[in-house]
Amino acid sequence: MKLGKEESYRLVRAVLVAEHFISNFILHDEFMAVKVGDLKLDKPTLESDPDFEKKSLILKFKKAYRSEGISIAISANLLKDEEQTLGDIISVCSKPQMQKEISIG
Repeated sequence: MKLGKEESYRLVRAVLVAEHFISNFILHDEFMAVKVGDLKLDKPTLESDPDFEKKSLILKFKKAYRSEGISIAISANLLKDEEQTLGDIISVCSKPQMQKEISIG
């Protein structure tokens, strides 16, 4: 079973809260309106890998989806547009064509 917007919201939010990018007390509408630029990813940048935090966060999103039996086709490019909102990210992640069911175990 592929994950819809509510399940994707739950997973993305859990990762961002666990990684201390977002407060656990933020309301749903406020969360969806947060811009990628507000997360301050890769600021300051590492000289050896300017997208280190973006790549790391994408891997954590993928791991969260994998725990639900879903392989998700996303890359660090998803987090490069700093004007994009978390709602936009969740919309991309919840598209059925971005997800593939996998067997766990």
